[in-house]
Amino acid sequence: LMEPLLELAISGGSSGHDKAGQGSSAQRVSLIAKSSTLFAERLCKLKSVPVLSSKSEAEEAVEMLQGMLERLGSQAQGELASLGVVFLLRVLAACTAFPKALAKAEGKVRELMDKWGSKKHSNIKPSLFVRVFERHPNVAWRLADAAAAIASNEDTGLFQRTSVYNMLLTLLRQRHAYADNTEHISSFLAALPAVVRHALVEDDTPNKKKSRMASSALDLAIKGLAAEEELKTGSLPAAELNDMASKFAQCGAAKSSKAVQSAVGKVAAAAARLASQQTPAGRKRSEPEKGVSSEAGKAKAKGQTPKKKAKP
Repeated sequence: LMEPLLELAISGGSSGHDKAGQGSSAQRVSLIAKSSTLFAERLCKLKSVPVLSSKSEAEEAVEMLQGMLERLGSQAQGELASLGVVFLLRVLAACTAFPKALAKAEGKVRELMDKWGSKKHSNIKPSLFVRVFERHPNVAWRLADAAAAIASNEDTGLFQRTSVYNMLLTLLRQRHAYADNTEHISSFLAALPAVVRHALVEDDTPNKKKSRMASSALDLAIKGLAAEEELKTGSLPAAELNDMASKFAQCGAAKSSKAVQSAVGKVAAAAARLASQQTPAGRKRSEPEKGVSSEAGKAKAKGQTPKKKAKP
């Protein structure tokens, strides 16, 4: 039903050359509205998704997803097509028998995300990516490296970078998905300082957009530090975030925004706490074995024989 219902929601079943007059025009508008509601609120929000029974059905779903992605640039079709893509990803993710089909679909979404991130004035709206990061955390974690690359690119526009910060923040808030995505989370946390650094704009001129970007980046850093404390991946260089917090405190955004000032303090406190538990390489300090004195533990760590205490 997806493709024919989408066509009906866009055209109202007419090519636009109807000669029947105003009555048919009003009916077409009504049909478009009803079809749009059926597509967006009923079909794309089914509680139980259809089961793909064969490889050919999975490939057909991927082809349909590609067709939806091609419609995203259209102002009239983009919003509905975005909902259709999210629904098809849900269908493919639920079908564990054909993982290659899901991987192919994710690859197509990644290509579109790269295209959106590389153009400051793209006709692609980020609503698709926002929905994926909100509703499909397992899929989103496999796309997190692409999102991080966009935020870390010096040529990325302010709007795209702020949007990426908010998408990644939404993803980190979904703690229920941590257990299944530890590897992807670890890779992302290692890149977090580079991602946040690009929100640091050395400009004392008050600017609401830049302040919002800095606030989103710092909130992302706070959530990343919390995730590291929970998962203990050892990949997040907390000392770098701690140093960066002091630089944010001196930027124009912090001077003009209380939200940024507050976030800077939270990042500094959390990063200092985590850094105190890590070596410079970002790994946890080794603790002496139980029942072994600190001096004996140090000697053992160096490969030396601990000195025995002289008898009185």
